[in-house]
Amino acid sequence: MGDTPSRFRVIAWALATVLTSLAVLTGLAVLAGPAAADPSEFEVRVSTTRIHLQTGGQARRLTAVARFTGEARSGEQVHMVFHVPLAEHNVAIVEGAEGCQVAHTQMRCPVTMDGNEHRYSMRIGPPADEGPAPGEQVQGDGAVRLEWPQDPHAEPLKSVPYRVILASPATSVNEVSGKVFDQQAQEPLPGAVVAIQDSDDKKWETSTDADGRFRVSTSSEKPLTPGTFTIKISKKGFQSYEVRLKEDAGESI
Repeated sequence: MGDTPSRFRVIAWALATVLTSLAVLTGLAVLAGPAAADPSEFEVRVSTTRIHLQTGGQARRLTAVARFTGEARSGEQVHMVFHVPLAEHNVAIVEGAEGCQVAHTQMRCPVTMDGNEHRYSMRIGPPADEGPAPGEQVQGDGAVRLEWPQDPHAEPLKSVPYRVILASPATSVNEVSGKVFDQQAQEPLPGAVVAIQDSDDKKWETSTDADGRFRVSTSSEKPLTPGTFTIKISKKGFQSYEVRLKEDAGESI
């Protein structure tokens, strides 16, 4: 029993030595870890900042290039993430790049911090038949970002914006308008009756205002069908006049 305190002292000394060694090793591990990269050491550029899509039309390509300009770190990576807008209008990625993770409106690609350029492309497609109303368009802002893979919700290292414009082709003529003159007096003719018939045999009737002007606009209930229009102008005491004009969708006469 006399040597028990000595054994305790030896054990305590050995334990303290182990803890000290662990502390030194831990400190060395922290000191040896890589310093955080500065966002200014990254470059990102995109092939275009505006992508025009048409409902039922072709997909468009977007290419982005990223490069780490700091001291090469071949064992480290960041992610280049393509964010595509207008998901509510069924705009989506229809073709991704090899080696990337694609999920409908997002593509995530690895970028090694080795000083080389890393290039990735994707194709953005419009909806086949459901988009904005005919003749109208919507816009949305997307971005290509560099993110740390271990913390994708943190502030991105770099972010380059681009815009997607989705339009639906017009299916009707916008309007038929004009001005009627008294040919002899060379003055505007108010109160003249203007009868209009489109290529689908739909008919409109209006009259000229005090300045001799008239206007008929398309509507969802009664669109002005593209093609040949017949316009007849008449007024009591004047000889009637008729003209035929041809017009395409989205235009005005």
